[in-house]
Parts: sequence; structure tokens; C-alpha cells
Amino acid sequence: MPRQRRVSTLSPELSSLANSFAEAVAQLVERTIADRVGARVSTLAGRTIAKTSRATNRRKVHRPAHTLRACPFGGCQEPSKGPRYSWFCAAHRELPEGERAKVLAAATT
Repeated sequence: MPRQRRVSTLSPELSSLANSFAEAVAQLVERTIADRVGARVSTLAGRTIAKTSRATNRRKVHRPAHTLRACPFGGCQEPSKGPRYSWFCAAHRELPEGERAKVLAAATT
């Protein structure tokens, strides 16, 4: 069963005064909340940017160095197979030790 609304028994002047007071309080509360939220957002904005940049730095994919390093053999641009093979690629990792040493010495100078 629906509730019946009460009929206002206030005089029109008093009702008008109560409505204007309620509007004033609502506007004051709205302004106060907007100011507080704005202040909080502005103080957090610097922290958020800093946290975001640090977070993205942590999420970087760490690739092994040998995938970024080219074979030291003269003119070869193939990716190296890593330190196990003295940074030579698959084609040049089978070179004799003496020849490898010469190529590495030439590449470091």
C-alpha cells in the first residue's frame, strides 16, 4: 500500500524561506566538496605522474644483451648468440679460437 504524502502545513512565506535556506546550504556543500576534491586532485597529480613514470620503468621488458648485440665479425650484422660464444652469431661461432681472438681484438679497438 503506497504511503500518502503529507500536505505542507507551513505558511507560504515560511515555506519559501525554508526552500531558500535549503538551496543555500546545498550550494555551500557543493562548493565545499568541489574545492576539497580540486585541492586533493591537484596535490595527487604530481604524485600520480611520478608513480606512473616509475611504474612504466619497472614494467620494461628486460631483453638479454646478446639479442641487442651484433656479431663482431667484420661486416656481419646478425644478432650474437651471447657470451657463451664470445658474442659471435650462429654462422661465425664455429671459428677457430685464434681467429676469434683476432676478430675480437679488432672489434674492441
